[in-house]
Amino acid sequence: MIEQLDIGIENALAYRIAGKISTEEATTVFNAARDKIAQYGKIVVLKQIDSFEGFDLGVITEEFKYLYDVGISNISRVAIVTDKKWLSKIVELEDKFFKNIAMKPFALDDMESAISFLTEASSDANALPRQTFIAMNRFKVMPGCEEEFLEVWRSRNSYLNTVPGFISFNMLQGSTNDEHTLFSSHVVWKSKDDFDAWTKSEAFRKAHAGAGGKKDIYVGPPQLECFTAVM
Repeated sequence: MIEQLDIGIENALAYRIAGKISTEEATTVFNAARDKIAQYGKIVVLKQIDSFEGFDLGVITEEFKYLYDVGISNISRVAIVTDKKWLSKIVELEDKFFKNIAMKPFALDDMESAISFLTEASSDANALPRQTFIAMNRFKVMPGCEEEFLEVWRSRNSYLNTVPGFISFNMLQGSTNDEHTLFSSHVVWKSKDDFDAWTKSEAFRKAHAGAGGKKDIYVGPPQLECFTAVM
């Protein structure tokens, strides 16, 4: 049986396990994780294990689906609350194996410490995972041509959604002076390798096929700036 818990942390997925886990229960938990990640970006997880008597074979299928669709990079901390010493040993080993996820076991009568452990990470819940790559192109646009510039981007098919490793795109507008208005395209990738692969892809070639037009609205060429998340 799986029972979802409310521990007072908005980006937390918390649940209690007792006995055998059914496929339906596992699916409910995985879907709840998807929803939390879609809402908050990164989540923390609390598992209270009172007893464990195995699981239906369908649980394995659901887990593989989840890992394929979502992965584990969006989980920052995991607290396992149990009095089963063998489970605590497994958690300690997994903490060493999964370097980007902090895992820690807690006794059943120490739920408060487990929640505090997860609360410490909640302020960083939306931080980018390490090695995330950000590519930004700065554009200096002639005053009065801002809407024309934005329309170029609105009508453009970037094909980014078809490329592996793409996370998000935003166009940012900055300050305006007598010479230009500053814009910056902000693209987030899972890694630099994903970005490099995109620049060599057919999708990149098609997206930039008409990039040479409208030169008269720019003050100089765009400036590319790239960053890798380190904290």
